[in-house]
Amino acid sequence: MSQQPKPETGGTSDGAPLLLAGLARHFAKDLEPDELNLSDVAERNAAELERGRLAAIVEGARSPIFAVDLAGHVLSWNRAAAEQYGIPAAEAVGRPVPRLAPVGDEDVLPTALRRVFAGADLPRIETRHRGAAGEVIDMALTISPIREPAGQVIGASVIAHYVSDLAQGRSDALGLHTEIRAMLDAIGDGLLLVDTDGLLLSVNRAFAEWFAFDPEPAIGRPFATALDRLRPSLAEPETLAAVVSASATEPEAERTKSEFVSLVSHELRTPLTSIKGYTDLLIEAQPPGLTEEHREVLGIVQANADRLVTLVDDLLETSHLESGRVALEREAIDLAPLIDQVAASMRPQVEAKRQTLTLDTTPGLPAVWADPQRIVQVLTNLISNANKYTPAGGRIEIAVRETGGAVRCEVADTGIGLAPDELEHLFAKFFRARNQATLATPGTGLGLTITKALVEMHGGTVSVVSAPGEGSRFGFTLPLATRAAEKPPAARPEPSRGSILLVEDDVDTARLVGHLLGRAGHTLLTAATGEEAIELASIERPALILLDLVLPDMDGLRVIERLKADPVTGAIPVIVLSIMPDEGQGRRLGAIAHLGKPIDERVLLNQVSAIVRQGSGSTVLVADDDPAVRRLVVTALAKSGYHVVEAVDGAEAVAIAARAMPSLVLALLDVRMPRMDGVEALRLLRAGAATRALPVVMMTAYPETFAHPPAVFDDLGIADLMRKPFGLDELIALVDRVASGGRGT
Repeated sequence: MSQQPKPETGGTSDGAPLLLAGLARHFAKDLEPDELNLSDVAERNAAELERGRLAAIVEGARSPIFAVDLAGHVLSWNRAAAEQYGIPAAEAVGRPVPRLAPVGDEDVLPTALRRVFAGADLPRIETRHRGAAGEVIDMALTISPIREPAGQVIGASVIAHYVSDLAQGRSDALGLHTEIRAMLDAIGDGLLLVDTDGLLLSVNRAFAEWFAFDPEPAIGRPFATALDRLRPSLAEPETLAAVVSASATEPEAERTKSEFVSLVSHELRTPLTSIKGYTDLLIEAQPPGLTEEHREVLGIVQANADRLVTLVDDLLETSHLESGRVALEREAIDLAPLIDQVAASMRPQVEAKRQTLTLDTTPGLPAVWADPQRIVQVLTNLISNANKYTPAGGRIEIAVRETGGAVRCEVADTGIGLAPDELEHLFAKFFRARNQATLATPGTGLGLTITKALVEMHGGTVSVVSAPGEGSRFGFTLPLATRAAEKPPAARPEPSRGSILLVEDDVDTARLVGHLLGRAGHTLLTAATGEEAIELASIERPALILLDLVLPDMDGLRVIERLKADPVTGAIPVIVLSIMPDEGQGRRLGAIAHLGKPIDERVLLNQVSAIVRQGSGSTVLVADDDPAVRRLVVTALAKSGYHVVEAVDGAEAVAIAARAMPSLVLALLDVRMPRMDGVEALRLLRAGAATRALPVVMMTAYPETFAHPPAVFDDLGIADLMRKPFGLDELIALVDRVASGGRGT
């Protein structure tokens, strides 16, 4: 069947983009709230991006939706229409509008379309349609003209609402209004409600009685009208007017501020991703010709990029806390291991200043009811502050006690201390003490503000005791959990699945290495003696062995000899991890590398990750419309042993993924891309048989997406959500973790 010529569409050969742009305007006002939210679409100027976004929204709507051109041919036909009428899109598109109504109503839709094409603005039309099984259903049609930019009608959009749904919605709204009205009238205080446009919405019984005010004539009219009638009863009518005006405009001002912070944050994150990533690459690669002056300059760029990222994060976090958009994910947790974890991660920078960090935790502490990630944030802020404002050689102590139905954690230091007038403003935004040490230390002045807000959200309190030259003691409390945390038994690591055997007799070192490797997604086995190491290696056959040379029962070099002499363990790579200098003995016996102590986290993780992946043929897909970001990811992951394939948008990513399976171990998808965004690409990957189980990490520079991930991420399943800008270590650790079967943290 030949198709009719398409209407002129502003210079394009395909009218769909323009028709979809028109659909956007009409669907925004006609669809039910749970069917469509086009706030993001309004922000996008690119026609192709708008087309892909709208197509996905229309396709997923609950109501049947279709578009018709002036010749009466169907241009689009969504999934709900196909299900309602039993006509697949392939059979509907390009053909005349099918007969949808039973005898007696068959002329309703064609007549309405002709009127809309002629420029009429129709109200909602109630009619009957026949369903896929032949049943007759009461429907309400919203038919709106689709216009080209010059204003000429080129088609129409049709949304078929179920009358039963509309009636139920009206009934629910009426019932809710009645309940709210009853609650307002039951309040003893006088209340009046004014919207952001200054219109009077409601007045409760107490207000009306106090001021002998009949609200009915004023409802829905400007508040100024009601104020004129109230003036004789008010001592200070202008004060009430000012309060109402401020209250009405405050939500709009808060929304504007929030949008501004979100926009600025995104616009900073996007270039920061490239600045930070390429600086990290240069510093790590140490290319020939890089002088000491070059390294110094790169170090300055790196430090200030990190500082800017921290500032953006703190500003955004403060904005979210103030607007109440931070949600806690509480559970019963044991605080002591959490403190151990944070202390281990902070220990390298503490030791860099030759400070001592001691932990004092009471055994058998009860569990607290808290969000573990937020408590890690609180602890990190407090320990970081103690480290920054304590001179070299000072002490930092962390103590935890149960007290008064709560658990109290204190972080004390021997630092510069604070004066009484500084303590008064310590938790205010952007406040920084005025002394030489503080001025010489970078900071945003937001860390303690965030810390206090997070603790108080948990129902706890924050306190500080300090004096100049005597250090500071910060404390916070957390409520006890009503029941102990239920922890599932740890699963025994399977042999030959990337486990790493650490041979180390020093408990503190073993704990540190275990924390670093565990955070990177590796499974760790430990042995404290040479004999135990040889036995474990034979049974578990790990992917790698990290071996200290000084062991209580035998020399580490002897352990290497025995491992290499055994056919079962001879092929397992060994890295010497020792305080002893590298004199080449380990390599001559078969070790592949020698890493010194103190441990350099970056060097350790890079070596371990490269060896564990060696020969695995792991391929990672990165989809991002920014070529600088793609190149950064490709360079960083290639240096870590991955093969990386690139896509410029979601559509290309889906096509590449289907071809690259099963060697593809992970896909990195940017949330917002032209033609097809990351969310729609994720849907298609989950719909494909070959790619359904492919781990996917979504990337975003938009803080709102990171703070409030769309529900579709949980519905479709993603391994993690990574925020831009990201550091190379963060990127590699996340990819290692997810590619090896773990999930992001």
